[in-house]
Amino acid sequence: MKISKALITFCIILLPIIGVTAPRAFGFIPAVLGLVAFSEYIFTQKKLPKIDWALSGFFLVFFMLAGLSYFWSVDPDFTIKRVVKLIILVIPSILLLSTARSTKLVSMRFLRILPYSLIAASVLILIETYCNYPLYRLLRELSAEDTVELSVTNWGLIIISLLTWPVLYKLWLERNKAIIIIMLITIALAIFSATSQSAMVAFALGLFSLIISIKQPKLLLYAVGGGTIVGILSSPWIAQGLFDLRPEIFVKWVHASAAQRMELWDFIARKALESPWYGWGIEATRNIDDFDSSKIFFVKTNILHPHNFALQLWIELGLLGAISGMAFIVLCVKRFLKIDTRQLPFVISCFIAALVVNLVGYGMWQGWLIGLQFIAAFLFITFLKQDEKE
Repeated sequence: MKISKALITFCIILLPIIGVTAPRAFGFIPAVLGLVAFSEYIFTQKKLPKIDWALSGFFLVFFMLAGLSYFWSVDPDFTIKRVVKLIILVIPSILLLSTARSTKLVSMRFLRILPYSLIAASVLILIETYCNYPLYRLLRELSAEDTVELSVTNWGLIIISLLTWPVLYKLWLERNKAIIIIMLITIALAIFSATSQSAMVAFALGLFSLIISIKQPKLLLYAVGGGTIVGILSSPWIAQGLFDLRPEIFVKWVHASAAQRMELWDFIARKALESPWYGWGIEATRNIDDFDSSKIFFVKTNILHPHNFALQLWIELGLLGAISGMAFIVLCVKRFLKIDTRQLPFVISCFIAALVVNLVGYGMWQGWLIGLQFIAAFLFITFLKQDEKE
C-alpha cells in the first residue's frame, strides 16, 4: 500500500490549506483517494477490504429512490445529472472508509504535521479577513479595486470547523496540551473574525458538547439522535411555526441571516407539503421560481438551497425522504455506540457540528460538503484504529 499511503498522507496534511484556497477540491479528493486505496488493496491483498455493507446498502437504496424521482421531478434531466454526480462521489468515498477499516492508509509520523496545517489555515483566514483578501485576489487575479464578497471565506471556515474534532482527538491521544490550546485559540479567532455564522455555531456547539459529554457521552448521543429524528419528521410544521411566531425584533433585522432563513424555510415547507408523499424531485428548489414568499425578510421567490437538510429531504422526496434521513441518523447512532466512551465525545462533537452546518448552512448535495464529511469520518477511523493498537 505504498502508493496510496504516500498520496493519502500528503493530501490529508494539506487538507486545511486546500480548504482555504480551493474548497471545491473536497468534492473529488475523497473519491480519488478511495479509488486509489481500494484498487491497490485489491491488487496487493488479493481480497476485498471490510466493506461497510449497512452504509453501502443504505446509499444504494437511497440513490435508487433519488433516481426514481426523475419521474416526478420539476426538472428530470437535472435530477439525473445530480444523482449521477452523487454516486460518483459517494461510492468511491465509501471505498476509502472501507479500506481504512482494513489497513493503515496514512503515515502517523508525518500526520503529526496536520494540527500545524490546521493552525496555518486559520492564520490564512485571519490574514484574508483583516488584509482585504490578498490570497483570494492573487489566486483569481483580481485588482485591489475589485470588490470581494465577505462570504468568500465561508467554505474554508466550515471545513476548518469540522476538521477540528478529529485533529483535536489526535492531539488528545498524544497529550499535547500546548498545541491543543494554540490550535483552539487560533481556530476560534479565525471563525469568529469572519462572516460564517454556520461555522461559528458549529464550532461553539461542538466545543460545548465535548465539554458536557465527557462524563455521559452516550446520554448526549441518544438525546441528539432522538431529537434529530423527531426534528426531521416534523420539520415542515416546525418551520411554519417558527415563522408565524417570529420575534418582532427580526423586523428591524431585515437582512439578518436568521430572519431570512425563517422566511425561506416557511415557504419551502409549505411547498413541500403540496406533495407530501414523494416530493418534487432531487434539487427541486433550484428549479422552482415561484415560491409563495411573504417577502418580509427574503424578497425573492426562488432559492438555490433550502439551507436545511430536513426540509430538503421533504421538498425533494417527501415523506420517503424524511424516512431516509431518519434511517441514516439511526445508522450513525448505532455506529457511534460501538465506539469506546473515552473516544465518543470527540465523535459526538463532530457529529453535532456537521448537523449544525446541514441544518442552517447549505444544500446537502454540495460536493465539497459531502466530501468534507467523508474526510472527517476517514480521519476518525484512522485515529480510532491507532488508539486501539496503543
